Amino acid sequence: MRAVRIATADARRHWAITTNDEVVGLIGLHTWQHHHQRAELGYDMAISHWGLGIASEAARAVIDYGFTTMKLHRIQAHTIADNHRSVRLLERLGFRREGTMREYSLEDDLTFHDSAVYGLLRTDRRQYVK
Repeated sequence: MRAVRIATADARRHWAITTNDEVVGLIGLHTWQHHHQRAELGYDMAISHWGLGIASEAARAVIDYGFTTMKLHRIQAHTIADNHRSVRLLERLGFRREGTMREYSLEDDLTFHDSAVYGLLRTDRRQYVK
């Protein structure tokens, strides 16, 4: 008899981003693969709160949680390659671009967009801790 591992809620951690008791975004680590010690970072912010440093602050806390509490070795993130704000955020956090998935997602403009893949290793942490 083979053992089958089924993904459960334990495979992800999600948090609301709030300011003044108002939810302005979501952030989380999902697709947590315990054996490989990796997970994916995902985030979404209300447009009215872009550019205020809130996403950076939340991401730093979640990344720290991932590396310390979850004992991750690697955190990766995917973003639309021409989403310049998201690309800058990931780069400021120390993520390195590792590749491009061509025409990966159909977006609101009804065209397919490339997805950029970014990775951050536990050994890279010194780059973003400030």
